[in-house]
Amino acid sequence: MAIYKVEWDTNEEQVELPKEVSVPDEVLPDDVADWLSNRYGWCISELERVKHQCSRQELTWEKEPLKDGDIIFYRGICPTCSKAWELVFVEVIHGLWDVENNKYVNI
Repeated sequence: MAIYKVEWDTNEEQVELPKEVSVPDEVLPDDVADWLSNRYGWCISELERVKHQCSRQELTWEKEPLKDGDIIFYRGICPTCSKAWELVFVEVIHGLWDVENNKYVNI
């Protein structure tokens, strides 16, 4: 996970600390500030995360479709961020359903 615009709480001490850091994938998003503090020895005032953008090509799809009347859909999971998606067919691909945000998205 890429972290940028890291603001460190150095108690006004002049210390060279990174503004951008790549955090290992196994660090949970809620634990990033603690991980950075443990690694560099200073507290975090503020940081921004680079959000992952899912792409249809990287999703891992279930092998069997689900059916609801005339609608056929496949469920998929993004292996990078674990976000759930549904690929919806009416007669052609209609779009991807963002399960978390309950809306269609074209990706």
